[in-house]
Order: sequence, then C-alpha cells, then structure tokens
Amino acid sequence: MPACLDSVRGADEVVVVDHLSSDSTADIARARGARVLPADGVLSELRRLGCEAATGRWILSLDADERLPADGLGPIYSAVENDALDGYRLPILTLVGDRPLRWGGYWPADRLRLFRRGTARWPLARVHERPLVRGAVGRLNVVIEHPGFRDLDHVREKQRRYAAWAALDLRAAHGRPSLFTGVVHASWRVARSYCFRGGFLMGRLGWSMAWIQAEYVWKRTRWAREGPPPELAGPR
Repeated sequence: MPACLDSVRGADEVVVVDHLSSDSTADIARARGARVLPADGVLSELRRLGCEAATGRWILSLDADERLPADGLGPIYSAVENDALDGYRLPILTLVGDRPLRWGGYWPADRLRLFRRGTARWPLARVHERPLVRGAVGRLNVVIEHPGFRDLDHVREKQRRYAAWAALDLRAAHGRPSLFTGVVHASWRVARSYCFRGGFLMGRLGWSMAWIQAEYVWKRTRWAREGPPPELAGPR
C-alpha cells in the first residue's frame, strides 16, 4: 500500500477504504495524507462506499497492490478535462515476482478505473467486481502496475481464495452448475490462455499460469455445487 499511495501523491484527495484491518494499514494511510474510511462488506460494497465518500469530480480506483507510473497523474488530469466522456479504461500490467505477464490474456487487461463521480454503480460481487458507468467510455494509456504476486505459489494461494468467493457469486446468480460445464470451461481456459492468447511465449510461466486458471475455473464450479471450504468462504 505505501507504494500505491506514493504513486498518487499530488492527487486532490485520497480515500482509503479499510476493510477491518488489524495491522498498521490505517496509520500508514493517514501518515501519507489519506482519509481512512473503516468499512465492512463484500468488495463491490467497499468500492461503492469509497466512491460515495470521495468528493472530487472524478474518481481513480486502485487496489492496494497497484500503483501508477511516475508520470501517471499528469495524463489523468488532462483526460478528465474532456467533458465528452464519463470514464476511461486503463491497461494493467501484472507481475509474478519480477516477470511481467505480457501474454496469455493478462496484457493489456484494460479495466474501467477512472470515471466521473456519480456515474458508476457496482453490481454485487465478492470478487472480480466491475463498475458499470452510464455514458461514454474511452481508453487512457496510463499503465497501472500490479506487482500482485511474489511467486507461483502465491498465485495459487490467491486464486484458491478467489475461487471460493466467486463460487458463492456464481451460485447466487445461476444456481448449481454441472460438473461437465466445469470440465469444459476449465479445458477451454487452458487452451485459450496458453495457445490462443500466446501464453506459450512466456515458456514455463505461461503454462503454469494457464493451468492455474483452469484450476480456478474447476474449483469455482465444484464449490458452487458443494459449497467452498469454510476457511476460505469467510467475509469478504
């Protein structure tokens, strides 16, 4: 989080939504000039609360393990002067250790992260939450860096938790999927990531990431039918 907050130094306002942390998160945020908002709920609800607490005309939404490049705020301030648009998608570059994921469907991974305040709504989601913005949306070439994984074991650990939360969302939206559907979707995820989206160009890393994606899809399907492990399905 310190790197994230340092990357937006100079912003008119910084709001940190603190999800019931028990460490020094709030103190670190306040020391860097952020306003801390203690909150509870699933991720989409936390995003919504953060957006409602912000007072500026535009909102840039970042995760704690993301950061802007050194010159990132300049183009953002220029972009928001465009009254014709209500939001922008920004490319996200994910790293595993010090290796960027430039193939396999991970890059550029454009996401709607910059939007006019009051135009976004957040459909209920425990994980992989996405805002919906009314109005025109463009693309802004300011790369958000996401050094979110120490190594492949860390990727597997996080994807296992995400699969548990996604299973609860899947079951709430569509009921219990068939295991056959899970097999088909997991198989397609490997083929799509490794073959059709160039994951093979990253060598062993590309294959490992494709397989982890397939495991995620399979576990999400199975846990949507059977319920996720209790230790993984806690509040989010």
